Amino acid sequence: MAYRVNAYGPKFNRAPLEERQSLPRTEALKSTLIGLPAFPEAPQELMEQYIYAFDKVTAQADEVAKITIKNQDITKPPDKHSVMR
Repeated sequence: MAYRVNAYGPKFNRAPLEERQSLPRTEALKSTLIGLPAFPEAPQELMEQYIYAFDKVTAQADEVAKITIKNQDITKPPDKHSVMR
C-alpha cells in the first residue's frame, strides 16, 4: 500500500491512500536521476566540495559509464528485479 510521506501510515495511525496506478515513464525516469539531501545551512566549503566532486565525475563521464556494479551493466536501465531498495 502507498502512504503519503510524513502524513499517513502506521506511525501516524491514519488510513492509507488508494492503491496507486502504474506510471511506467515516471518510474523509468527515477533510475536516471540522482537525489541529494538539502543543506540549507551548509558551509560554502562543503558546497564547493560537492561542486568539485561533480566536476571530477562528469569530466570522466565516459569512463564512469563503463563501470559495472556486481556484474550488472549500469549503462542500461535496471529491470524491476535488479533495483536495490
